[in-house]
Amino acid sequence: MSVEEIYKECIENNDKDGNDYNIFYVLGVEHDEVKICKIFADLLNPYGFHGQKDKFLLLFLKSFFQDAEYTPSEKCYACTQDQTDKGRFIDIAIVDPKFYIPFEVKFNAPDLANQCDDYIEYAQQKKKDFCKLIYITPNGGMPDEKSCKNHKENVKPVSFDDICDWLRECMDTVSKCSKLYPIIFQLIEALNSTT
Repeated sequence: MSVEEIYKECIENNDKDGNDYNIFYVLGVEHDEVKICKIFADLLNPYGFHGQKDKFLLLFLKSFFQDAEYTPSEKCYACTQDQTDKGRFIDIAIVDPKFYIPFEVKFNAPDLANQCDDYIEYAQQKKKDFCKLIYITPNGGMPDEKSCKNHKENVKPVSFDDICDWLRECMDTVSKCSKLYPIIFQLIEALNSTT
């Protein structure tokens, strides 16, 4: 059987059962940083549309900050596009009266000059119990020197694989019959397609 015949057979089988259907691909947003960040922020937000309260947030904090105790208060929330005092927009922020966690998410965009340093300085001014900047990239690398010269010790590099592990933990806490389950599954698929 030729490669073309195998490909055609796969397409025909997937068309029959819909196994390759993914809403992120259909909408063309699997690589759209802004839209994916909105989904991450909603999952992290105790008041998000998911209705799971702080369950996903607690799993995130446990996964990425095992050595620190960050217990979110009732006033904790996650948001996107939090504007710094220098006019920059932080992709995602977890905001609590006790701590502040900024996120920079890079699908394939270059780092901007002083970007991560500015986010960290803003977070340090905003909260006394600042957590590290979560720097999410496909491979989990550190930001460029031009973006982060002064605060490398305050950056926590996170890969898409790490995020997918957290998302799988989230999936494990919801019913397979829930509307959340296939959406999180499809989000994992979309993230995997970028690595």
